Order: sequence, then C-alpha cells, then structure tokens
Amino acid sequence: MILFAGDIHGKLNALEQIFKDAEANNVEAIVQVGDFGIFWPSPVNKLEDFFNSIKIKIPFYFCDGNHENHSVLDSEHQRAGMPDVVEVANNCYHVRRGATVTIDGKSILFLGGAQSYLGKKDTPFIYEENWWPREIPSKDEFDRFKKAYGSSDIVVTHDCPSFMLKHQKYHKLWSKNGVPQFLSHTVSESSDHPKQWFFGHHHEHEHWNVDAVDYYCCGKQGESWLFSADKCVKTGIRLLK
Repeated sequence: MILFAGDIHGKLNALEQIFKDAEANNVEAIVQVGDFGIFWPSPVNKLEDFFNSIKIKIPFYFCDGNHENHSVLDSEHQRAGMPDVVEVANNCYHVRRGATVTIDGKSILFLGGAQSYLGKKDTPFIYEENWWPREIPSKDEFDRFKKAYGSSDIVVTHDCPSFMLKHQKYHKLWSKNGVPQFLSHTVSESSDHPKQWFFGHHHEHEHWNVDAVDYYCCGKQGESWLFSADKCVKTGIRLLK
C-alpha cells in the first residue's frame, strides 16, 4: 500500500498527520505530489528537522511543486552526481522530473513543477526568496516524461492535464498554461496510459475517471489517498493552521 499525500506547504503539523496515517495503515511508502516545502522558502526549516531528529521507517518520496526552493533541490542532485532520486533528509527522497521509480511493485513516473499565480492578497514574487524560475520544467524534462509516459503504471505530477477541472472558475485562464497543455498533449498523443494519475496544486481532494484513467487530486495539508491493488480511499483531514 502507498499513501499519496497532497500539498504540505512547509507545515509541520500536516507532515506529522500524514505519517500518523501512514503508520496506522502500514503503508510501504509515502509519495507526496509537490509543494512539500522542505527548503521553502528558507533552506532551513522544521520539516528537515523532523526527518533528521526521529527514526523514520517509512520512505518518503516527493516531486517538486512551484512552492519549492529549486536552487537547493538542484544543488542536492548536483552534489550527488545527478541521480534520479536523492536523499535530502533522513529517508526523505526528491525525485527528478521525468524519472521513474518502482515503489511497492508499481512503476511510478514523476514530473514536478507548475506555474505560480498571485492572488490579490499574496506577497509579490521575489527572485530566490519566494519564487524560482525553475518551477517550470525544462525541455529535456518534458521530453523525458513524454518518452516514459506510456510504460508507467502510475503517474505523479504537481499539475494536471488541461482537460481536467473544468468546473473551476479559473479553468479558462489556467488551462492555457504550458504545463497543463503539455500534459494534455502527452495524453492525447499516446496510445498507452497509466491506470492511475495522482496530482496536487489545485487543493481538491477528489477523484475522476477520464477515458479509463483514474485521476486523483490529493488535497492539501494533511489530506491523502491510500492506494492498494484493489482500492484507493481518502484519508486525512485538512489542517488550516
């Protein structure tokens, strides 16, 4: 069993709840769908301390979102020789965009990254303080994901294809963005598809079946999905503070 966790946004209490749910259900691993925030915005925060101060028995994998310190994540991979998976804290692993990792017998393809948006009350974007250009995948990362797409059991991304979330008021604007457009084109151009697709970014905790693919938006700040061979069920609650 795998627990797929939604956006955490650097909140320690959300991370603690996710691990409680994972331990209670005896999962093999936790996969987090981006906006984890372990080094965001500051390179030093309580999330890293959480992993390094206690004995973590369940491996925790994550793709990056738009709310990440991409400079730190890139430097961790560079220092390790550019592996697909790098341990950034005790039993906490960042997975590069376009990489495939086998977890609990399933081949899982990852693609982090998404475009940030400013709300009326949000702090303006400041380079290398709360915003990084690397939030958008590179051409090589897009190409690598597309090449592996049809041979994966499960896809994990931060954003989702543009044909999703048509009920949202922001759909018309968001769906023109390059990342959801790329994901949508990848789906339409492939004859083979994963059975499940888990994503974040949009903070819904919902499931849709589109053309025989099960899409799961993983919510945020404590919300997750428990996935096994025969079922996928909601777990967790959203922690607002």
